[in-house]
Amino acid sequence: MGDPMSALPAVRGVGEIDRNRPLIDPRTEESFLALQAQYPRYYSMLLGLFAAVALALAAVGIYGVMRMQWNSGRAKSASASHWAPVDGT
Repeated sequence: MGDPMSALPAVRGVGEIDRNRPLIDPRTEESFLALQAQYPRYYSMLLGLFAAVALALAAVGIYGVMRMQWNSGRAKSASASHWAPVDGT
């Protein structure tokens, strides 16, 4: 086939015939579709980044709460063994 932009001079000639049809930004369909898909791609990458950060923060928070409860439970069990009633029988 060839380069589609090589036909641009002929297309510009049509613009000279009919002044109501200006040729402002000639480009191929491939480049047009790539430009249209560019911003949604960036938005989805940004959303994925925020989701990963949120997941990491949630995991750290859950770990911290579980660690605090584990330490609290261990302290309670140590103090409970100190106050356990002694069986005198």
